[in-house]
Amino acid sequence: MNPIISYLLQVVGISAIMYGYYHIALRNKKFHRYNRFYVIIAAVLSIIIPFFHIPIYFTAQDTGSYKVLNLLGVVASDKGEIIISTTSTSGSWFTLQHLSYILYFLIAAVFLFRILRSFHVIRKIINNHPVEYFDHIKFVNTNEPGTPFSFFRWLFWNKKIALKSEKGEQIFRHEYFHIEQKHTRDILFLEILTAIFWFNPFFHLMKKEVRAIHEFLADEFAVKENKKWNYAELLLMQVLNTNTSLVNPFFNNQIKRRIAMITKTNKTSFQYLRKLLVLPLAAIIAILFAFSYKSQSNKIIDTALEKPVTIVIDAGHGGNDPGATSADGTAEKNITLAIAKKVKALNQNGNIKIILTRDNDNLPSLKSRTELTIKENPSLFISLHVNNENNDQIENKTGFEFYISKKNRTFYTENQILGTILQKQISNLFYVDKNLKQRNAGIWVLDQAPCPAVLLECGYMSNPKDLAFITNTANQDEIAKSILAGINQYLIQNKNDETPKNNFTLSDTTKPLNKVFDKVEVEASFPGGPAKWREFLMKNLNPSAPKNTAKKGIYTVIVQFIVDEHGKISNLKALTHHGYGMEEEAIRVLQLSPNWTPAIQNGRIVKAYRKQPITFHIGPNYKKSKTDEDAGIDSDNSSISPASFPGGKESWRKYLENNAKAAIPSEKGAPPGTYTTKTQFIVNTDGSISDIKSLTNFGYGMEEEALRLIATGPKWQPAMQNGKAVKSYVQQPVTFQIIEELDVTNRIPEISVRELQNATAKQILQIPDNVKLDNFIVSTDNQFGDIVEVSNNTNDFSQAGKRMLQNYLIIGNLIYFDNIIVLENKIRKKLPSKVFKIKN
Repeated sequence: MNPIISYLLQVVGISAIMYGYYHIALRNKKFHRYNRFYVIIAAVLSIIIPFFHIPIYFTAQDTGSYKVLNLLGVVASDKGEIIISTTSTSGSWFTLQHLSYILYFLIAAVFLFRILRSFHVIRKIINNHPVEYFDHIKFVNTNEPGTPFSFFRWLFWNKKIALKSEKGEQIFRHEYFHIEQKHTRDILFLEILTAIFWFNPFFHLMKKEVRAIHEFLADEFAVKENKKWNYAELLLMQVLNTNTSLVNPFFNNQIKRRIAMITKTNKTSFQYLRKLLVLPLAAIIAILFAFSYKSQSNKIIDTALEKPVTIVIDAGHGGNDPGATSADGTAEKNITLAIAKKVKALNQNGNIKIILTRDNDNLPSLKSRTELTIKENPSLFISLHVNNENNDQIENKTGFEFYISKKNRTFYTENQILGTILQKQISNLFYVDKNLKQRNAGIWVLDQAPCPAVLLECGYMSNPKDLAFITNTANQDEIAKSILAGINQYLIQNKNDETPKNNFTLSDTTKPLNKVFDKVEVEASFPGGPAKWREFLMKNLNPSAPKNTAKKGIYTVIVQFIVDEHGKISNLKALTHHGYGMEEEAIRVLQLSPNWTPAIQNGRIVKAYRKQPITFHIGPNYKKSKTDEDAGIDSDNSSISPASFPGGKESWRKYLENNAKAAIPSEKGAPPGTYTTKTQFIVNTDGSISDIKSLTNFGYGMEEEALRLIATGPKWQPAMQNGKAVKSYVQQPVTFQIIEELDVTNRIPEISVRELQNATAKQILQIPDNVKLDNFIVSTDNQFGDIVEVSNNTNDFSQAGKRMLQNYLIIGNLIYFDNIIVLENKIRKKLPSKVFKIKN
């Protein structure tokens, strides 16, 4: 590929990825300084990263078994096996390439003219109006349309706006911020960038976003907290336009977003995660564009092959058959012979024997080439040729092409594997046609080969760039090394898999490792359910286990244990510390229980933690403690309406959402898991709280935070007994959940292209037949990195959805199912979103 075009495409690709991340994760979020820095750096990196060519070398062993075949890339050709041409092309300056250069510079000149015109307009305003100096600001008071605006340290004011008015002060602060933060530099840089890379839409979008970010920052500086709506009204009522693209005008076409940002009060969710996502993004860009992946030639250890093998290299044409001939008289036969000899000379693997069908300028017949091949009984046969535009008459056709036999079906799959491997190796050097080709008329040397065979067309004689590449001695060395590397890779793979088959291997990506799950889709449970559990407790729990010193009340003991895949329990541990022998009794009873029903995750039985509560009720049969009698607390709750948080459970939940410091356990190093603290306290007759204490001891600040929430909360609704408010004990749970930050990409379930195209949406989403699928959105990325999204308002994929599944599925990409709405028993429900990794 043309190096300039390659560079420009990489610039577009990098800017597309970086702007896509910004658009999804950062745009319209209130961390404007970070956004300004990110967009500018993204533009700079987009133009410099393609210059990096950090080599990453790999060997055939690194690539593993090469099973990715160009199965759909085999195309038929009616060309004969021999292509001979002596025609030359007359050079014309008016080529498509030169015309494209002219078009590029003309459009770039238009953009540069706009920049120069803006400079001229600004200079004209300065020359026609007096300049006043305020500190380091050059103040120009004018009646020009589009003012006020700033440009570097120039502030162009409008005489109609009173500087000392409230409106004038806000506008002055706004423009002053532009000047202090040197926003004009950003704009000038992006204007020049978009002039040079005018064809890149993402640079234009970046320029637009930087302008918006500048305004957000300046608005944030200009507005006072109690004047937000006045400032917004000022923006709305005085929208003007400006014809100078390099300035920072106060009024511009971002009014709607500016007003929204000024009046926006909610905090951006996951703001640190949004910013940290730039790290994997940088890694992806580096992997895709900064590194150059190269095969480490033919440095394969001799012992990699268990026995010697023979490879036949066929140099096409020879003698009085020159093959294709270029305009300068270069003959195909000389190029193929040179490369064939280099393959033999550069081979350093003692277990590989290279045989040439010719090693000089003679012309073996097709029959003799075949007889030699059969006699040597080789493992591989590779025929070398150089292409020409004899039939297609396509101007500047370029690149290496690979052919396999259409008639010889014995080694059809092996031919595809060999061809695909060689394609990959050569593609590190030069452009390669990604399709494996065939000829309807057949290719004799391939059709008669007693082994896997490939014909390699080494570029086009009629293309000056191809010809210059393949006639260069150093490049011929690299071609030979790539062929040897491909041979070695194929032979090692063939040793590991002597009978490669053209099939699909289903991998079980959801099978869990030998680990204990903290959170699962279906928890482990007592066999028979809650009813059987109560029955088991009635038979086995000793109600007199709590000692007589225990205060009256309700005590919930929580025991954690592991339920393995067979339902056996182990590692029992009490998470509460009530004392009085309650925890010991709970553990004793659980040890008597039968095998439990194990947990399920991703449709599989797994080993998982279970936290089981067991409640002890210390009632009137127990003697009241002196403390209770003195406090006037009646622990016999048979006739009591218990105390409660004002507003009920929903108000309690909202109180926790607004006041709980959920990050405290994580900040103090709590391991992942779910922790339910228990806090006991007395609710007095007036609803006040007293005698607060924690009944659990998880640590990591959880109990302290639960105590704080209870102590600083509102008064509770007191317990009622016989219509009268009474004091009562309350044990209030507060649950903390610490989620482990895992690389979830390895846990994403996989789905094949065939399944996506053939299964119904309900089958993919595992929705029961008696439930109606009412609506869902399916989305994925296309080959350009753009998001393709289709809304389906039916029980299955719409026609647009089906077209998307036929045209836009890319192996390795993710496909998302969002906004899944189902109708069950006439009730609409929204199901969680699902994501799958697309596989072959």
